[in-house]
Amino acid sequence: MLSYHLILHILSFVGDINKKQFDIIWSSRRIFFLFLRYYPLFPYQITKVIYCYLKQPYMINILLKRLRKLNLSSNLLGYKGAIAIANALGTNKTLQKLYLHNNGIGDKGVIALVNALKNNKTLQVLGLSFNRIRYNGVIALANALKTNQTLQVLYLTDNRIGDKETVALANTLKTNQTLQVLYLDWNYIKKEGAIAFANALKTNQTLQKLHLRSNDIGVDGAIAMANALKTNQTLQVLDLVWNNIKDEGAIAFTNALKTNQTLHKLDLSNNQIGDDVAIAFAKALKQNF
Repeated sequence: MLSYHLILHILSFVGDINKKQFDIIWSSRRIFFLFLRYYPLFPYQITKVIYCYLKQPYMINILLKRLRKLNLSSNLLGYKGAIAIANALGTNKTLQKLYLHNNGIGDKGVIALVNALKNNKTLQVLGLSFNRIRYNGVIALANALKTNQTLQVLYLTDNRIGDKETVALANTLKTNQTLQVLYLDWNYIKKEGAIAFANALKTNQTLQKLHLRSNDIGVDGAIAMANALKTNQTLQVLDLVWNNIKDEGAIAFTNALKTNQTLHKLDLSNNQIGDDVAIAFAKALKQNF
């Protein structure tokens, strides 16, 4: 529990604040911390108070002590903020969902979080989209997933992840037995990355949702993914919107659907697919029920 004097100490970082604003902070402090992502809606001075609170490592420990879910997306944490949170995660036993989207934490921040995951046994959801994560950060994540036994959902949308990083993540899925949902939308994944995922899906028995929207897997990547669906028995959602699949790639999915019994949603929007393929899908659906 935060003390009155601790709040006053935080105020010393940001200058004067009137009594009414202070009373709001004191009486509603938990709500403010949990909904920090909406800070533009609150007075500027109150926002700075909350931000200064989160910059102090020992305050991070206080904040995470009992929380189950923490969303700090779209702030200015940077890699230093991520490192502070990582230090707390190393010993934390309650937090299950952590969202750090759009904070510019980069590879340094991700590597710190990854090291924390080696000891953390409770975190199930990790949101790292829009964070300028590059090769070193993704490779560290891939290595951590080889042994982590709790993380179920991972967000990596829009991090400029290319085929090399994707291959590492895909190879992890061959042994990882807990990850159920993976978001890799708006990255730089092409044929090689898609083929790596296809190979992993042939043996993976846990992944249920794979989001690859707005990449460029092309015809060959789509064919490989479709062929994997002929044997995969767990994937339920596959998002391949805006992937330059065209008719040649899409037709492969019609063949896969004739035998696949687990896929619930396949999104091939905006892939230059013509009416001949639509007819083929209609015929496949007669057999897929």
